[in-house]
This record gives sequence, C-alpha cells and structure tokens, in this order.
Amino acid sequence: DSVVRNLSIHYPSSTPVTVVSRVTWPDQHIVSGDLSSIADMLKSEGIRKTAMIIVGRFLLNKGDLSKLYDASFTTEYRQGE
Repeated sequence: DSVVRNLSIHYPSSTPVTVVSRVTWPDQHIVSGDLSSIADMLKSEGIRKTAMIIVGRFLLNKGDLSKLYDASFTTEYRQGE
C-alpha cells in the first residue's frame, strides 16, 4: 500500500504495474495490473517482499520482442544465420 501511495503522487491510477517475485527461481511469480489494483492483487497472491516492481505505460507495448539474441539477427559483432 505504501509503495502504491508513493507512486500515485507521480503516476495516474491507470498506470500499468508488473511485480515479479523471486525472479529466475523455480517459484517465480509475475503479477500484472495497474496502480489501482496491484496492492490487492499482491496481497491475494501472498507476495510481500523480494520482488521487482516495474511501472510505466511501456508495459502496454505489444510490439516485437528484441532481436538481440535472435540467432538470425546480425549485429556489429556477429553475422546472423
């Protein structure tokens, strides 16, 4: 609740938020919502600590994934397949 209160000073309540708990662990958990709903969602999922909070409209981007690690993508340092 306190994180949402602090973020709400700078962002509208409709701002997308994603919280990732225990990143890269077998029990990794991802919760997405907006500032108006994320606190209740996290409570219902039991996430209280050790989480990364990502905030911003960029989370709505439905564009293509990065090609950086795509084997067919050519970079300055390697030729794509």
